[in-house]
Amino acid sequence: MNKRNKRKKDISNFKKLNIDKLNEKEKREIEKVIQQKENIINQKEDIIKDLNTDIIELESKRNLLESRIEKLESEKNNLKNRLSEIDKTETKINPSDLLKEVSSALTNAQEELKDKNLIIDDYEVELKTNLIYTDEGVKMYLPTLTEEFASKNLSNIKFKVGKTQEDDKIEYLEIPDFRSMKKEEAKEKIKTNRFKTGDIDYIQKGRPGIVQNQYPEPFTLAPPQTEIDLTISKESTKDKENKNKDHE
Repeated sequence: MNKRNKRKKDISNFKKLNIDKLNEKEKREIEKVIQQKENIINQKEDIIKDLNTDIIELESKRNLLESRIEKLESEKNNLKNRLSEIDKTETKINPSDLLKEVSSALTNAQEELKDKNLIIDDYEVELKTNLIYTDEGVKMYLPTLTEEFASKNLSNIKFKVGKTQEDDKIEYLEIPDFRSMKKEEAKEKIKTNRFKTGDIDYIQKGRPGIVQNQYPEPFTLAPPQTEIDLTISKESTKDKENKNKDHE
């Protein structure tokens, strides 16, 4: 029943009242009650109307959100498919395997150069790569042949190639026996034989001032200017004093 019908009914009921028995004040009170009731009905109808409007707006928002969710789900599936395709085509290299490959390549190059009397005497590896995490651990990701990338992001391997010295061109000298010589005599003979005097250590035993041992050992071969280390018996204070007197 709508407001108008309700009001008609109230008015009709009001008309059925025996107003002849009512005074003016009672009539006004009855009209006031009817008016209040109509106001309450109007308020309820306004509330219902507002609620219906809110429901319509919420349904519209829900439909919009459902549409956006469907779109996001579709984009998510597309990204999954794309990642799956990339995962199949990308190159994953274990760091240790990569280093082994670089080392193996340099070793093979060294073997090929050896026949031409050449040698790799210095090399430097500058590795640039992205790291990715997989179920198997950390992997190095290298770009594919069809992937675009800046040249500055490329890894570099730099090395120098020099000539090897043939064995017959390398000069070796036989080291004389400096043992049993005096210190100055041994140093002079070391110089004469194109060697250099190395470290000199002193020990308490043996004849004072005499070479007791040497390194490298006598009669071994060594390149020129090799340092010869000597071990010499330490002179006593008395021997030094006598030597000083002899010089005087």
